[in-house]
Amino acid sequence: EDMEVEAQVEIRAGEAVVAESIGRSLGSPLSASLRLVGPSGRVAAEAAMGERRLDPLLVHRAEADGRYTLTVGDTDFAGSGNHLY
Repeated sequence: EDMEVEAQVEIRAGEAVVAESIGRSLGSPLSASLRLVGPSGRVAAEAAMGERRLDPLLVHRAEADGRYTLTVGDTDFAGSGNHLY
């Protein structure tokens, strides 16, 4: 079963992209990761939980115009109805 959720958005060069998962802050067991893939198909930015943050925060300034794909994943590959993001 797929444990990722994707969203696509059109972004112009120079625009900032900010994405945050707040699952852990809400009591979810989700160990979230965020990945932003640019129009070239290469990973533009990634974020995961860290020592100072319960939830990942991704901040990136787009280098090119185009369609970007943001993926929310679970680093533990465990999904359930209790996994909020």
